Amino acid sequence: MGDRRQLEFFLLRYMPDAVKNEFVNIGLVMVEPGANGAGFADVRFTRDWRRVRCLDPQADVDMLAALEREIRGQLATTREREVFAAAVGGFVFKCDPAFAGEGMPGGGSSC
Repeated sequence: MGDRRQLEFFLLRYMPDAVKNEFVNIGLVMVEPGANGAGFADVRFTRDWRRVRCLDPQADVDMLAALEREIRGQLATTREREVFAAAVGGFVFKCDPAFAGEGMPGGGSSC
């Protein structure tokens, strides 16, 4: 088993109508803090789009899958990570570390 690392992670939500404030969690961005852009970074999206389609029958799941590839590409280089972080800073939900590891196998967040 590899070394454990402390990661910051950001929950990605699909919200088709901000007025209704209804959303579905669709992905997670994980970044190793303090590694000067050289540490671990990855993104994972759901593979089961049923909840998204239930919330929004017209959802473009192909576009959402393409978004995962785009984010992964932006996390690949230090410069692109900085651009990504600046672009989404106010739009993603960063999980509170106080909740990390509670009730989730492998020490994940319960956010």
